[in-house]
Amino acid sequence: MPENKFSSKTREDLYKFYMDSLKEEQLPWTKGWSDEEPNHNQISGAEYHGLNALRLCMENYFKEYKDPRWATFNQISDRDGKYHKGDKWHLKAGSKGVPIEHWNLRRTDPKTGHRTYINIWELKDRLLQHPEEENQWYLTVSVSSVFNLSCVEGAPAYEPIKYEKPSNELLQDFCDEANETMGVKVVYGGDQAFYSQTYDEIHLPEYDNFKSTDDFYATRLHETAHSTGTKDRLNRDLSGSFGTEEYAKEELRAEIASSMVYADLHMPETERTLDNNKAYIQDWIKVLQNDSGALFQAIHDADAISDYVLEHAPKALEKIRETEKEQSMQTDKDLGMAEPVIAAAMPGQSLEDLCSDLNTYQCLPGIEFQKDNHKTK
Repeated sequence: MPENKFSSKTREDLYKFYMDSLKEEQLPWTKGWSDEEPNHNQISGAEYHGLNALRLCMENYFKEYKDPRWATFNQISDRDGKYHKGDKWHLKAGSKGVPIEHWNLRRTDPKTGHRTYINIWELKDRLLQHPEEENQWYLTVSVSSVFNLSCVEGAPAYEPIKYEKPSNELLQDFCDEANETMGVKVVYGGDQAFYSQTYDEIHLPEYDNFKSTDDFYATRLHETAHSTGTKDRLNRDLSGSFGTEEYAKEELRAEIASSMVYADLHMPETERTLDNNKAYIQDWIKVLQNDSGALFQAIHDADAISDYVLEHAPKALEKIRETEKEQSMQTDKDLGMAEPVIAAAMPGQSLEDLCSDLNTYQCLPGIEFQKDNHKTK
């Protein structure tokens, strides 16, 4: 492990897991994903994203958890009776929490010493009203532990929602809409799959040349992930040639991102994933050994890529979600259950969305990073 000091136990654990997996020629970001519900907080309904989502997937993999629901110790103990009034929940003996990160901004009033905390997305409006505060806000991170609800006695039993993977027609609509909305042309022919930045084109072999339908869509989503890096999209460094460090980093970003999209669409991982990446594994190990921060930057970038692709196929994604809802309702009907009320976090509502490499935020004007000892409930 490099000399780098990790800002949290979350990052240290995830880094070790990724390095150990890569050395065994396994792809760690494909482990622990579920074709059922995403990992989420049982009380707030908020889904975990980015680094936190991958850390919980890692825990699912090692502990073989089938329950995607998590809660903090305070939510479980519920001393004030505001989370699950009337129901007594108890942690099973020996249960261990999983550390997750929370990010916000802190300002200390120079006159009173009073500390104010705001979410990162609130900074722009705040500075418009108080421009004198431009250099007074600091990025802070706090870490709290969450427990899987399979470790909690008294919690409602988990009723899994088993999603069928989207039909080929829905997947085709999703990819077509994403590429068309982004303005990326897809060209078929030849025996190689790649993204051409010069012509802003995705090149793919003919459909029949792929081993399976899943391999075809996995490859197309991977190349779509690369295409998000142009200056007019997410503006990443795509200049690296094969064998260079920058090339390896971009492949790492694209693989993690396409895996996130696959999980969001409830698609199974494919043999293509490992076969096509064996050539990069040693390069990834070398990059991460030299700089552990490259992993967390890659996860942050992959999260942004995944969101970007999903946001550019709203109509197709809505059809997929409608199909999933119909499947869920039919499952409940078959089991004689009432129609569930599903809580979901609004975009930008969860602090887990802010997980990123520390250096990402150090470049923002008026923001410096400080590790925060502020305790959150």
